[in-house]
Amino acid sequence: MTTSLTDLPLKNNLKKHNDFYTLLNLIVDKIQRDIPELAALCVNGSVELELVNLVCNLVENAIPNGNILKIDKKSLALKVLTKVFSLAPVEVVNLSNQIDYLYNNNKIKKLKLRKKAYVYFTKVASNIFLPR
Repeated sequence: MTTSLTDLPLKNNLKKHNDFYTLLNLIVDKIQRDIPELAALCVNGSVELELVNLVCNLVENAIPNGNILKIDKKSLALKVLTKVFSLAPVEVVNLSNQIDYLYNNNKIKKLKLRKKAYVYFTKVASNIFLPR
């Protein structure tokens, strides 16, 4: 009997590491695909607050309730933004302060199930009734 590499599950820190970087790459791909001219949103090392808010909301909604993956959301948001833009350590500290500001003022929100269902069914209906 032979065993392939896909038969061996990742456990503990390897699973956490894999989940973290999978989410990181998904969010970076979404931002780079959906937002044109990203370089214009980072002027003199200062990232636009709306983009920081968007990234934080994407991270918040990508991680399941209860954070069973044990992923640090703030560090994930910082990694996403530093991967999209080349930021110096001083700029990362400013970015961290922006994330703290958004969190303390309740700007980071989880989408409700009703909103998620509405978006899902709207996409399905548009695919059925408006073929490409």
